[in-house]
Amino acid sequence: MKLSSGFLISQAAALTVDTLEDLPDCVERGCDPSDLGIWNTKTYTEADGCKRGYTENGLEVENNGCFRECNQPDGTKLTSNKKIKCVCNGNSCNYVFNVRREQTSIDETKPNGLPYITPCDTETTTSPATTSSPSSTNINILVIPMYNSESFIVSGDGSRTTSATLTGSSTERAHSVIIRDELYSFKYKNISKLNGCNWQLIPPTANYFHAFNSAVLAIEDGKKGLICFPYYNYVTASYEGPQLHRACEIFDPESSLSQLQLTASTEFKHNSAGLAFYNGKPTVVGSSTAHGAQKVEFFTGDEWVSMPDHPTPVYGYSLTGLDSGAMLVFGGCTRKPVTSTSCFLSNTIWRLKDDQWTDIGQLSSTIYGYGSAINIGNFVYLVDEQDGTQENTYTTRRLSLENDLIINEEIIDTRTISMRPGNYAIATRPHIMLTSFDFCV
Repeated sequence: MKLSSGFLISQAAALTVDTLEDLPDCVERGCDPSDLGIWNTKTYTEADGCKRGYTENGLEVENNGCFRECNQPDGTKLTSNKKIKCVCNGNSCNYVFNVRREQTSIDETKPNGLPYITPCDTETTTSPATTSSPSSTNINILVIPMYNSESFIVSGDGSRTTSATLTGSSTERAHSVIIRDELYSFKYKNISKLNGCNWQLIPPTANYFHAFNSAVLAIEDGKKGLICFPYYNYVTASYEGPQLHRACEIFDPESSLSQLQLTASTEFKHNSAGLAFYNGKPTVVGSSTAHGAQKVEFFTGDEWVSMPDHPTPVYGYSLTGLDSGAMLVFGGCTRKPVTSTSCFLSNTIWRLKDDQWTDIGQLSSTIYGYGSAINIGNFVYLVDEQDGTQENTYTTRRLSLENDLIINEEIIDTRTISMRPGNYAIATRPHIMLTSFDFCV
């Protein structure tokens, strides 16, 4: 059939109208950087990992995502512990991050009321600039000592304390770490997860026997756990062997393996030592054994590399990494000479910075009891246990930081916990974590 030119023109006009109706509107889409709040401190570029850039009107392009920075009161930058991404649904665009593979608003908080994304200690934005100092009254710390039933919460200034009710597997001689926003505990070859207010055993199992003299640290942006320095080898059924106080394994809660993944062992033995970040690398200091008494090593992800020795043979200390990359070691037990079996309790604060050890002061009392420390903005909270014959004493200290130095110490809580029948007093690192004041009360 032959079509007339008039028919063709009318069909073309109809197609044009239909096509125009299907086209999207010309409204510019993107995220408003002011919605980043404290993370709106700069224009994020490809160098930051944000490769998609901005529109002509300054909106962040859809799917632009990277780690963000906020300003600390001391002038340093704090990088977010999660990538923040711009996503759009229709003409509505918002900043989100991933939690368990789901996209969540950057304002979302955990069930305990704490933010998923590491908060900064100041609310400095690009425009206008406002600053607020961190308030220790807004900080609440959960302390889980040897027994679950003795758990307590103390506010950042010590003005309030309350008991926390936890049940389930015992935390005695265990080590804990927060991985993917969940608290896990490692005891012997078992792994437990704090589900609500109850500890529950979960698979997999560790390859080695870990207890109070092992160490654990969250790595890879909090996605996995590094647990090291076993004191018993189930394979050889003895306390001896080449991996004693040296072996390390990695826990990935999303792995389906029945046992933890083995990784590189340290060159030296590190019994009763601890792990913390130094310049972004997991780092271990000292040992109760002469073989590694002053030795310091850091983990690259593939191997352990030696660093300058600690000035004294030390173990049983507390330690924490700082936002600046420096690391602090508190107290502990020293042996002089290194082959001695005598323990000299210490209250010295050592700082590792620029690959140099410096004595930066003393605490008001000695630290020995495998304490735990956490750096929150301009404070370090230190909870240590002094073990006795019939009871253990737990002391919570608030240490004020300035330029990587301790400028003030306050004891904000002290309590004693009686030993149970059939048990004996033994130093156990308490579990500590940020929480809300009404968590499990």
